[in-house]
Amino acid sequence: MTLNASTVAPPSDWAATDQTLWSRVVAHVQAAGFATASEDRMPWREPLKRHLLAHAASDAPAVTLLAGCLATACMGPHHLWQDLGLSGRAEVSRLMALAFPTLFASNVHDLRWKRHLFLSLGRTLGVADLKPPKCSLCDQFDDCMGASAPAVQVVNVQRHEHG
Repeated sequence: MTLNASTVAPPSDWAATDQTLWSRVVAHVQAAGFATASEDRMPWREPLKRHLLAHAASDAPAVTLLAGCLATACMGPHHLWQDLGLSGRAEVSRLMALAFPTLFASNVHDLRWKRHLFLSLGRTLGVADLKPPKCSLCDQFDDCMGASAPAVQVVNVQRHEHG
């Protein structure tokens, strides 16, 4: 079964406003056509999706779909919240806290989410200062990425099961 907005519902244990955020992200990323881009254009998408899933709150299809949407949007040319169709970082933070709590908690430097996710993935893969693929083209690169990478906290990955 293909995971998409017509086959998967938002997590039923999330508040209605959080379910709406999930639905907006899924609809936006799927409508943007990111998901159909070839892997050679998005080489870090699958490793990042696996990294997100390793930190997922559950193995629910809705969280798996969200991981794919986040990983795909991280390959986009804009700030993550923009490529997700959201109104700002706070909404990305809310989804991260709900669906990927250990990654959320590990962002102790309050980095922009693309930056933090790629640093965390790089740490896992042994690739120092890994950066998102399209960010170097942005006029806000220095603001987001900074001159050097802060140390990323090692996270003890334990899946949180919802009962």
